[in-house]
Parts: sequence; C-alpha cells; structure tokens
Amino acid sequence: MSDPDRGCLGFKTIWNANALIPIPEGLHSGDAAALMCGGATVWTVLSRYGMQPGDRVGVLGIGGMGHLAIKMAAAMGYHVVAFSGSGSKKADCLAFGAKEYYLTNGESMEDMEPLKHLLLCGSSSEDYTL
Repeated sequence: MSDPDRGCLGFKTIWNANALIPIPEGLHSGDAAALMCGGATVWTVLSRYGMQPGDRVGVLGIGGMGHLAIKMAAAMGYHVVAFSGSGSKKADCLAFGAKEYYLTNGESMEDMEPLKHLLLCGSSSEDYTL
C-alpha cells in the first residue's frame, strides 16, 4: 500500500471513488499522469485568478507545461501569446492555439499589445525584457 499523502512508489492504494476521474479509453496511463501534474498546475492558474475569455494571456516557456498552457488557455477562449527563445517552437505554438508568437532573444516587442496575464512555465531564471 502507498501513503497517499507523501508517497508515489506504492503498488496499490484506496481512494474514495467520488474523488477519482476515470482515464478515457485510448489514453495511455502515462500520458494521463502528466495531466495530473503539469495539467493540474496550469488548470489551477487559468481557472482561479479572474481570467476572462478574450484576455491576452502570455505563456513564457514552451516545454511540457507551456504546451499544456497554450492548449488549455486557447480552449478556454483566451487570446494566447507565446514566448520562447527558440524559433523552432513557433509552428507547434500556433497549431496549439496561440494567436501570436515572439522570440525572447532579440525580437522586438515594442509594438506588442500589453498582456493581461503572464504564465511563467519555464525553469530558467533569466532576466527577460518583456
């Protein structure tokens, strides 16, 4: 048995069925697990802090959590603006629902409209000039 408050190495546990969400057919449990970490983190921010459909929401850091943030924010009706240090992520960001994409390493953002919210999804502690 596992300790549901502190551990993740158990092979079985007992939970109240009302607190569980079944994994849909066709979704691998490994993929579903990621949704309960990065997905829950992103969902909490997007759903609890007064964001409204149409708000300009920036997503800085386009890794696993950033990808989820773009998809969820776009699905919730926010105007998503993606920021990354790599131009190679632009196509993915736009396909996931971002309306705008900016490079953080040199691209001018002087003409960019202000953001209402900014989600910092990267692990770097660089000093960005947004």
